Amino acid sequence: MKTLEVYLIMLIIACTSLFAQDGWIVLDTGAGEDLWTCRFITEQLGFAAGEKGIIVKTTNGGQNWEITQFPSSHSFYSSTYNNGTIWIVGTIVIYSTDYGLNWNTVDQFGNTTFRKIKFLNSNLGFLVGNSNYIYKTSDAGQSWHPIEVEPPQISYESISIINENVFYLFGSSEKLYKTTDGGISWALIGNYAFIKLEFVSQTDGWGLRHSHLFNSFIQYTSNGGFDWENRLYFPPGGNNILDFHFVNSQKGFAVGDFGNIWITENGGQTWSLQHISPVFFLNEISMLNELTGYISGSSGMVLKSTTGGVSSFEGDNFNLFNFKLYQNYPNPFNPATTIGYQMPDAGYITLKIFDVLGNEISTLVNEYKPAGRYEVNFDASSAGGGLASGVYFYQLRAGNFVKTMKMILLQ
Repeated sequence: MKTLEVYLIMLIIACTSLFAQDGWIVLDTGAGEDLWTCRFITEQLGFAAGEKGIIVKTTNGGQNWEITQFPSSHSFYSSTYNNGTIWIVGTIVIYSTDYGLNWNTVDQFGNTTFRKIKFLNSNLGFLVGNSNYIYKTSDAGQSWHPIEVEPPQISYESISIINENVFYLFGSSEKLYKTTDGGISWALIGNYAFIKLEFVSQTDGWGLRHSHLFNSFIQYTSNGGFDWENRLYFPPGGNNILDFHFVNSQKGFAVGDFGNIWITENGGQTWSLQHISPVFFLNEISMLNELTGYISGSSGMVLKSTTGGVSSFEGDNFNLFNFKLYQNYPNPFNPATTIGYQMPDAGYITLKIFDVLGNEISTLVNEYKPAGRYEVNFDASSAGGGLASGVYFYQLRAGNFVKTMKMILLQ
């Protein structure tokens, strides 16, 4: 029995070392609430904000955090830094000119909730949210003026600014608009359910879409948004992408639920997948440069990388041309763990749990599935009347593909 305990402890150490090499460091801000946005001014000075009026600030790269508490009825969804001023917006609009020592509120917007704030340069910026108008500043935020979009939408989710005259706007009715005269007139590009847009020119850009079928995908356009091609796609029931950012034309990052991070080095043609198990949702990524970046997540967590997310442990190459069965996480586990798998084609599959003698313990999946990546939970406390500590196996069968992997229950 003692030998088994030593063996399990050694495995725990190995797993912990692997996690430490994953290219991202998990920082607990102590806020305890979901953080929807983060913005770093330097590698040392940064902010994150989210639910219940929480703003956290670090001046030493995330080693320590200070918490500022606004009324808990408020939430923050977007932030930016512009010419010495930090802006954080949501159910209220606030800004600081002294790096968060003091905060000022802009009171002119009533009950409007803003989803995005973006600046093109030191003077020109925009606010978009649940209003019939978007708001524009030409004096670095000293004043904000409404711009009416025709036809008006109930709310706006995202804006991408090319120059002082050209910007793209996505509205709640799943319509993508473009203006070439600074918002005086608007042209309908198409009906697309984007929640974020990044255009690098008038023709080239990326968009993050969520559909009513609960699938998500990053798409690319080379003709100003008239046509889009998938660059990262998950079918209904798969993963959900919550944010993305390209640091240049080739290197980009995407983050989402289940602690997943995708990295591309070739403009989205292929993606490398990393998994950060302690964080359930990854909400927004903020990259200072190609190597240094931060991700705001659930339960007050912030992720940090100074290596561009790259480490000696490389993530799995993500494409839909191969079957894959992933290592469960956490591992060792007690009593629940998550198992992921990937299918290049639709088909009938089974995913089963076995003990070391080959006895079937539980069937987790036994059905027809579309192509995509999936995750399923296994709870050892409810399987077979409750399982004892030890080594177990899980096996995926899909047509001619069969793969078995080991996991450890440690109570």
